[in-house]
Amino acid sequence: MRIRRGFSRLAALQLLAIVRLWLVVAPCQSRKAASGFIMQLLTWDTRARFDAGAGLVNAYSDEGLRMERFVLRARIGSPQRQGSTMSDHSQAFLNLVNDARSRVREIHAREVAAELASVKNAKLIDVREESEFAAGHIKGAEHLGKGVIERDIEARHPDKSTPLYLYCGGGFRSALAADNLKKMGYDKVVNIDGGWRELKELMPVE
Repeated sequence: MRIRRGFSRLAALQLLAIVRLWLVVAPCQSRKAASGFIMQLLTWDTRARFDAGAGLVNAYSDEGLRMERFVLRARIGSPQRQGSTMSDHSQAFLNLVNDARSRVREIHAREVAAELASVKNAKLIDVREESEFAAGHIKGAEHLGKGVIERDIEARHPDKSTPLYLYCGGGFRSALAADNLKKMGYDKVVNIDGGWRELKELMPVE
């Protein structure tokens, strides 16, 4: 009886998590892609699917860059984070961000140090406001605020094959900036999910 009750509770939690994921996935992917993601979830190991400690779900398809990031990282029962979160923004803005993210390569903040060390000539760019940058930024990052980066990037980095890693406060503004740079022909631009909020705990700051 105890085992059956525990299993039922686990199944209910899994169903709730899947419903919450659907609400995140459906607006930014096609219904077919979203349905495929949900079906893929059902085949994953329970710990990998619903690890509340990690609080992140990642899945990647093989359909090229457009679908490289099959679904946006979705929070599942994770603690409220400091700084900007999805709940702080309007749905229209989030739809805009989600659309940009579907076309841009994205890595988590914890992956940044290793990538910067291994990718030749990689540039880390802070796209926050000037006042935010002045208050603290990742050591060695250059500042090109969103809105300014589109105007000045070609003068600063004329080689459009230069690997550009963009971060903002949490990953929203930098996603929009990264999408614009891709439209300008920069083919190695990467958005950093978690942004300054998480990078400052992982890398040297100044």
